Amino acid sequence: MENPVIAAPGHKLYAGVDFTRDRWGVSTGVQYIKDLYTNVSKGKEKKESFVLWNLRANYRVCRCLCTRGKPAGATLRNKRRLSDA
Repeated sequence: MENPVIAAPGHKLYAGVDFTRDRWGVSTGVQYIKDLYTNVSKGKEKKESFVLWNLRANYRVCRCLCTRGKPAGATLRNKRRLSDA
């Protein structure tokens, strides 16, 4: 990138799946971010790459009321940075 912008990724990819049966619904998605600029100072440019995984479940109590839940670590981010690999 000729003029890097902070928080601008080089590439982004998202894939998700939704499943519903009767009153239950589950959805999950994985997002891959590559070369996200975290520092754009001249000569100190820094990039990160990482993966996000989201999981969500819901239950429809009746037509007008739906409950939703997320796991304890709502968005689980990988501990080892892809740039460290």
